[in-house]
Amino acid sequence: MPGFKTAKFNDINSIKSIIKEDKKILAVIIEPIQGEAGVKISDKKYLQELFKICKKNKILLIADEVQVGIGRTGKLFGFENYDIKPDIITLAKALGGGIPCGAIIANPDISDFLTPGSHGTTMGGNPLAMASGLSMLNQIKKPSFLNNVNKKGELFLDKLKKLSSSDLIKEVRGKGLILAIEFYEEKKARLFANKCIKNGLLVLITEKYNVRILPPLNVKNNEIIESIKIMKLVLEQINE
Repeated sequence: MPGFKTAKFNDINSIKSIIKEDKKILAVIIEPIQGEAGVKISDKKYLQELFKICKKNKILLIADEVQVGIGRTGKLFGFENYDIKPDIITLAKALGGGIPCGAIIANPDISDFLTPGSHGTTMGGNPLAMASGLSMLNQIKKPSFLNNVNKKGELFLDKLKKLSSSDLIKEVRGKGLILAIEFYEEKKARLFANKCIKNGLLVLITEKYNVRILPPLNVKNNEIIESIKIMKLVLEQINE
């Protein structure tokens, strides 16, 4: 894409090299946990070093929280797991609680430039979307709710790790309630996903080898256990 340069994931030297070569870098965009890329989890030291580099070079740090924000990782925002403070945060999806809703949060140094009327949108500030977004934030930011997301995520990940002894599985990983099973073979990953769906469990393939699991944040323990039973059954069927 014109105007953009791509750095290697979790590779701070890749970022340093790009910044050294191009003195006109305005901003760095990160997704704390890359959902569509297969639930790749950023290394904490990597993001903290990136944060320092951006501050030193006066480069804006933008966090894409569209998928991992709004409680998905057990924190209100995914970047909070890394002790960094982005200049700009992008939000959508879960923010509206089923109603189309998006938002941008920026620090005062940036937001002060966006005076009323300086940026117009046809549907911006829709009352229904704003009411839905406010209701979602009021619910999800509660410590008790986020603690519950963490507990459910730990339960799910623990159960998934017990499945990882299968010769088909390379790794299981997750943070909060965004999880993934990585297979050695793309064919097996797709077969697993298709069989799960046929058995009533909705999962998605991302980045060929990865089965992404995104349960609702209010998922119940018995639903997690039932999901694991289905996955175990499917793995047994594939191995037959």
